[in-house]
Amino acid sequence: MSAPKRLVLFVEGQGDADAVPTLVARLLEEQNASDCLFLGESFILHGLQKITGKNVAEWTKKLRAAIKRSNTGAVLFLMDGDPDKFEGKPFCAATVAKELCNRARTVGAGVTFSLACVFACKEYESWFLASLHTLAGKPLPPDQRPGVRAGAQSVPDSENTPRDAKGELGRNMLSGYKQTTDQGPLTRLLVADLSAVRAAKLRSFARLEHAVAQLVNAIRTGQHVATP
Repeated sequence: MSAPKRLVLFVEGQGDADAVPTLVARLLEEQNASDCLFLGESFILHGLQKITGKNVAEWTKKLRAAIKRSNTGAVLFLMDGDPDKFEGKPFCAATVAKELCNRARTVGAGVTFSLACVFACKEYESWFLASLHTLAGKPLPPDQRPGVRAGAQSVPDSENTPRDAKGELGRNMLSGYKQTTDQGPLTRLLVADLSAVRAAKLRSFARLEHAVAQLVNAIRTGQHVATP
């Protein structure tokens, strides 16, 4: 087999740039994917509006920049699925992911490199809410700051309720929640035991896991995909 290919991540903000590589690294480890993929850079997109609508050209521009990195074989896009609108229409994660993949085909997605687009429903923090009881009472790494309060209980159907996952998470943390400083440490706790978030049967988390598996298989087989 040829040398492993680079997996570039497209994320929303600075907190995601700290958190998402930790989560994806764990999923790649579970796939025993070191033979075919290694984690590369994280591109911070600063929101869906920065790559769509009047900024639509930025999407393919960012993809071109990613595939110029040496040995890039795949791109994984992960962003919150909480916008109200997409280019003047009601937001639908599945529809927007499909549209992003279709637009990416113009720069070789599915032919010269693989792409998977995933939206967390409604927010990345919804996955924490589904796992609160496993995070409760544990200090945040690496500095052992207070984290989720002891006794906190996981939120049922956290993809749909509450609407403000970040706010609900903050109310369950001893010092509140700040995405830029807390998302990464909470993810490090989360990946130590993914059983709770899996048991919650969250569709968007299952989609992320499937997307990673699709990218691994695409590189192993040499059959590139562009998958929403």
